[in-house]
Amino acid sequence: AHPRVTIPVFPGTNCEFDSARAFAAAGADPHTFVVNNLTPTAVAESAKRLAEEISQSQILMIPGGFSGGDEPDGSAKFIAAFFRAPEVTEAVRDLLQNRDGLILGICNGFQALIKLGLVPFGDIRPMDVDCPTLTFNTIGRHQSGIVHTRIASNLSPWFAAAHVGDVHTMAISHGEGRFVATDEVLADLLAHGQVATQYVDANGVPSMDLAVNPNGSVMAIEGITSPGQSQRVGDGHRRHHEPRRPRLGQNGPQRTRRRGTLPQHPRRRRRADHRERRRLLHRLARTERPRTTPDRPPATGLRQDITAHDAALLEKR
Repeated sequence: AHPRVTIPVFPGTNCEFDSARAFAAAGADPHTFVVNNLTPTAVAESAKRLAEEISQSQILMIPGGFSGGDEPDGSAKFIAAFFRAPEVTEAVRDLLQNRDGLILGICNGFQALIKLGLVPFGDIRPMDVDCPTLTFNTIGRHQSGIVHTRIASNLSPWFAAAHVGDVHTMAISHGEGRFVATDEVLADLLAHGQVATQYVDANGVPSMDLAVNPNGSVMAIEGITSPGQSQRVGDGHRRHHEPRRPRLGQNGPQRTRRRGTLPQHPRRRRRADHRERRRLLHRLARTERPRTTPDRPPATGLRQDITAHDAALLEKR
């Protein structure tokens, strides 16, 4: 059997194609669904259709991106508000409580699930000041790079094939990835094995060093799960870092450009011609510079190296 995966695409989502590709490679049947927010009627219709999509699926996956431009008031607020529509909320509860389904959130999806309460509490619920959240990186700006993460718990079905202590290398790209929580919440997460992954150094040791923990998450937490372990969220883009494979762009599907197969934009062509002219003029200047050696008279500055292409470039000046 191939589990059906629903991947909602919100305005600003940019990782749906590679997420679908990763699920397909694992043997699932992914389906993307574009949320239309052009009018209130379109939003209501999209909420109804997403609820139907979830009811037909075994897995719900919220991919990364910058939904709604991370406005208003921070990241993933648009997704969280959309999932609080009654029909969508009930579809999610049915998936988790009645059909033993799974939910995955990465990057922007992590931000959405934690602001809904699905992690770490396991249900869509009202949020208060004591709830954990994701906030701005301690460095105060967007971070993008390669990190190491260590499996801290494999109780969730998402980590059924993983072993505690395994270290993975992956890409991260976020401006609000710092996980913060009260001491009580942290103690509860640890007691129930809900801290799934941590940022670690090359030796597999968690650290608050910026080079290791790019956002300053408390206890170097990178990913957590829900109490029933049916939901997994994290900041890292595992599908973006695969050996012997071109890295996928953050802004949509992979595009491969081979030299000469795609027409060059006129502005880029003009810039290329400008660079060629500058290189030619530098070469001519070196040729014309008098050179004195003990064995031969000064050079005459002949331009035998000018080809037809060089001459055409000079005429464009």
